[in-house]
Amino acid sequence: MNEKTLFRIRSRLRWQLIAAWAAILIVVAGGILFALAARVSSLLLETEVEKLRPAVRELTKLCSDYYMSPSEGKLKVGFAKIMKDFPDLSYLLFRDATDGVHWHAETEGANRLKNHAASIDPRVKPIVELEVDGDAYINIGGVTDTLPRLPVSAGFAKSLLQRKVRGFFWNKGGIALLAVAGGIIVGVLVCVWLTRPVVRLSLVAEKMSLGDMDVRLDLKCKGEIGRVYLSLERLRESVLYALRRLNGRERVPRREAERGKEPTRQGSAS
Repeated sequence: MNEKTLFRIRSRLRWQLIAAWAAILIVVAGGILFALAARVSSLLLETEVEKLRPAVRELTKLCSDYYMSPSEGKLKVGFAKIMKDFPDLSYLLFRDATDGVHWHAETEGANRLKNHAASIDPRVKPIVELEVDGDAYINIGGVTDTLPRLPVSAGFAKSLLQRKVRGFFWNKGGIALLAVAGGIIVGVLVCVWLTRPVVRLSLVAEKMSLGDMDVRLDLKCKGEIGRVYLSLERLRESVLYALRRLNGRERVPRREAERGKEPTRQGSAS
């Protein structure tokens, strides 16, 4: 086997092992990033909901006052103030004792959500995702302090949450992404370092299988690879010993045959 063939085999084995390890690292990194994205989305949702809880409390107080002293004008002014104080909100809803729906929305998409949002009982589903015509909203529910406890709701667009998730990954998450990328690069380099003894071992075994018993074995290598090298060395010594014995046995018959031919040569010479 020439050096060119050995180099080709060595390169193929090395890149196969590197590709296998790199694929494992990429899958692991992808799983970590997916889990991280899910966790970040959950945390940002909780943060946004907690930030808008005061709006729901103000809404419940406003609607309790409306129940005690109904005034549509006062209710609308209160709705507008809450929306101004909490610009992330997309709509407010109050269902009174006669099942009349009082509604305030900032966008046409939120207006299309009116009937859907009014059908949600916040005592059963305090936080729920609503969607209509491709527009998704997070509905935060509550109830008034009066008796009967009347449902109120405040909602914000899910796209707001998605923008914050993207912003997190572009800003704070950028460091995490760089760390993951650096980990993959370091992992590939470590794979190259770890696979080098395996590649050498495969080449040694390939040479020995082709009858080349003068190969150099790295007997200083430690660990499992070192044990394999020792086993190959014992095998090499056994094969060489067997070849020496076989060569010695072949020489004896040759000598006897040569001795048997000597008298006939002497007789022919006389």
